[in-house]
Amino acid sequence: MKLTKFIIKTLYFFPVGFILGLLSNGFNFNDLIMPLLYGFILGFIIVFWNVFEYEKYSNISSVDFLESRHKKTIPYSLENWQKIKQLLQLQFLDLQIIRQTDDFMEVIILQRTSNSALIIKKKEDVIELDIHNLYWKFLPDFAVNYRLISKLKKNIIQENSLTSSV
Repeated sequence: MKLTKFIIKTLYFFPVGFILGLLSNGFNFNDLIMPLLYGFILGFIIVFWNVFEYEKYSNISSVDFLESRHKKTIPYSLENWQKIKQLLQLQFLDLQIIRQTDDFMEVIILQRTSNSALIIKKKEDVIELDIHNLYWKFLPDFAVNYRLISKLKKNIIQENSLTSSV
């Protein structure tokens, strides 16, 4: 599964390298070997660079590998829900709360390369955390969103274990 994703994501970046290759040879369509090589090499380099970031997380599933959309769940409790609201109010990131109801929050996280949307839904027994890039959902993001949602989940669960042990 990981190899298949690697190949597919490489093909996503292929057109960029191909166009750069065409630009470098002056749009000479008689010699397409160099643009083809540029396309494959650029795609391979970008995706391979992403692989190193994703491989830092030993517990990452093959579904989350090389993706920018990730989902995690937290057991529902009023304490967990309040902790999420509290963390978002602290503004530990540059973010904007777009919509907020009693059981739903939509937050835009402003990042350097591409903004992300964090959607938090409260259900009967779990709280769903869903994060994805706003514009380039199909491209890998150097594990930025995975790192962010993992830290959020860890902070909530860690805080609860600290307060329950006191």
